[in-house]
Amino acid sequence: VVTVDGQVLELGDAGDDFSIQSTCKPFNYLFALEELGADAVHEHIGMEPSGRAFNARRLMGDGTERPHNPMINAGAIMTAALIKRDLPVHRRLEHAREMWARLIGGRQPRFNAWMAQEEMRTGDNNRALAYMMKSAGVMPGGEDAVEHDLRDGLELYFGTCSLEMTAAEMARAAATLANGGVCTTTHERVLRRTN
Repeated sequence: VVTVDGQVLELGDAGDDFSIQSTCKPFNYLFALEELGADAVHEHIGMEPSGRAFNARRLMGDGTERPHNPMINAGAIMTAALIKRDLPVHRRLEHAREMWARLIGGRQPRFNAWMAQEEMRTGDNNRALAYMMKSAGVMPGGEDAVEHDLRDGLELYFGTCSLEMTAAEMARAAATLANGGVCTTTHERVLRRTN
């Protein structure tokens, strides 16, 4: 537990690394908002509950064909496709790791290459979601989105799911969000848009 004034309570295995998986989704969304602003991000991703499973192959039926929100897999893939999209994917992942380090006021999350390979190996449904969004013309670049943009977005999503952090680090990241985007240990303003 980390409070907004920086107090820390650690019990048990709070210092052991684990793969953050889908907990990357709200943070990637905030990284995209920070970079591009809400209007640009929400051209590609909705803000409504889907009422369906997190990995459902459905887009919004409101004529926009966007993913319902950034917390379902389609929205998380879209979010990753937006982050620093002009950079090579390895630099985009490094950017995400740097943002995490700023959120927690410490070291970067570790990258588990084996986990990323497993995400790629078992990620057929996520690939289907990405191609569905490409065919709907909602990926960055619209109908002209090129294959590597789609692959890079998937690779970044799989890579951020494969980051490893400790429970203590995750608690510090959550405390930074609760503190309005200001890191509770360094007092750096990391995020402008936290609500």
